[in-house]
Amino acid sequence: MMGVPVESGEDFFRPGAPKPLFQTRLEVDPGSTNVVPRAYDVTPDGQRFVLNQHVADSTDAPITVIVNWPKLLAK
Repeated sequence: MMGVPVESGEDFFRPGAPKPLFQTRLEVDPGSTNVVPRAYDVTPDGQRFVLNQHVADSTDAPITVIVNWPKLLAK
């Protein structure tokens, strides 16, 4: 993941030199150098990132779905 400092004003826009922020393992679209769409998102203040990436050697954890849970609260 890269970051670029930017200076801007009413009549100018100056991008600075790109700098690496941190390493990722995001998938790249086959046949291009673009990251798969929707692979990450950034908070509006730019301080936090969420990455959608495959974790190797992970097992699928089971999930529990509780149906009609409001009735269980009444007990």
